Amino acid sequence: MKKSKFYLGIDIGSVSLNLVIIDDSEKIRASIYKRTKGRPLQVLLESLNELSDEFNFFEGIAVTGSGRKLAGKILDIPDINEIIAQARAACFFHPEVRTIIEIGGQDSKLIF
Repeated sequence: MKKSKFYLGIDIGSVSLNLVIIDDSEKIRASIYKRTKGRPLQVLLESLNELSDEFNFFEGIAVTGSGRKLAGKILDIPDINEIIAQARAACFFHPEVRTIIEIGGQDSKLIF
C-alpha cells in the first residue's frame, strides 16, 4: 500500500492564521483557522503542535501572508507572495477565472 505524502500550506496574516494539509491526491486532510489576536507566531506554533500527532512529516511546506517572511525565517521554510499563490491556484483549479478579489485584514487585492 502506497503511503500518502502530505503538504502544508500556512497563511499567516495580521488578523488570522490559516493552515491546510493536503495529500498527494490533492485531498484536504486537515485545516485550521484561528484569529491571531496580536500573537501570530504563538498561534502558529500552537496550531502546528495540534497537528503534530497525526502529521509529523511534510513533503513540502510554504507560507504566505503578511507574516510570511518572519515565519519563513523562523521555521526555515519558503515564503511565497500571496498574490502569486492565489493566481497560480486559480489557474490550476479554475482556469476559467479571470479576476480575483481578496480582502484581508491588512490590505485588499484585485488580481486580473
